[in-house]
Amino acid sequence: MEQKGKKKKTGIIAGLAAVILIAVSGTAWLLESNRYESTDNAQIDGNIVAVRSSVTAYVDRINFTDNQLVKEGRLLVVFDTTKLQEKVTRAEAALENAKVTKLIAQSKIAEARYTAESSSRKTDAVKQNVLASKARLDKAASNFKRINALAKIKGATAEQFDEAKASLQVAKSDYEKNRSDWQSALAELKNTQLQAEAQKNALKQAQADIKQKQADLDMARYDLQHAFIKAPCSGIVTKRAINEGELISAGQSLFVVIDNRKIWVSANFKETKLSEIKEGQPVRIKVDGYPDLKLTGKVESVSGATGAKFALLPPDNATGNFIKVTQHVPVRISLDSIAPKIRKELFPGLSAFVKIKIN
Repeated sequence: MEQKGKKKKTGIIAGLAAVILIAVSGTAWLLESNRYESTDNAQIDGNIVAVRSSVTAYVDRINFTDNQLVKEGRLLVVFDTTKLQEKVTRAEAALENAKVTKLIAQSKIAEARYTAESSSRKTDAVKQNVLASKARLDKAASNFKRINALAKIKGATAEQFDEAKASLQVAKSDYEKNRSDWQSALAELKNTQLQAEAQKNALKQAQADIKQKQADLDMARYDLQHAFIKAPCSGIVTKRAINEGELISAGQSLFVVIDNRKIWVSANFKETKLSEIKEGQPVRIKVDGYPDLKLTGKVESVSGATGAKFALLPPDNATGNFIKVTQHVPVRISLDSIAPKIRKELFPGLSAFVKIKIN
């Protein structure tokens, strides 16, 4: 009986201990769940740089293989530069011709300006002749009028009358000639001014042509420079879409570089948890592909829209079609310092589990 009592007592103690252990574990789990928000709807993210061709040319050489690790600035693709170099040479020649045309236009402007100034001086001189001949004509007309009046009363001889009349005719002829010369000089002056204006316009056209030819040369040099494709960043080059000897068009995709220097975690949390998630909160991260790897980070930012809003076909919640579904909001989590060896093993797209400390 005593033996059975001891066994019963031991069983009771064990049962109480188990209950206490379960209660403590449950309390610990409850406290833990209240301190953290977690989700397995997360993945490693990073910059994926798509490299496209800026020129239309044949591929001459490819200096990489798929999934190769490269450094920023490394020469990866070389296009055939024969036609591109010819384009630069033609553009340089066209620019030089445009500059020569400008010099010729400047020379013609100087010549036209000199001609216009000479014509202006000639016009002024002829105008003075007109004024002088007009004064002589007025004087001859006045003298003839006086002699004519005297002749009527026999106060002047016939010889004096004929002389006054001849002087008046000469003065009229001289005046008409000078007026004709002045009109011709004015027409010549206007013509030289029009020529000078035309040369100014020709110079403006030459200057505009130089700008155009310079732009053509810059574009040709740009194309030649971009015949040598370098890695835009350090990382893994993949998705090669070209082959040597292939004709590539401008804008065509060449390859992709995965920038593994800057990676982060994109986690999708339910909208009901957003009120507890703040920037700067510490985060624990586990990557499915590396179970023994433990990472830490911080909440960097919360997206300005739910994931559904970025879908190719966003849901239409119009009246009659609405079904309420808890939305998920992307949260960006920055990673704390990571050893380069570990960083190389983390790729965009790897699944992860994150736990944010909220209290």
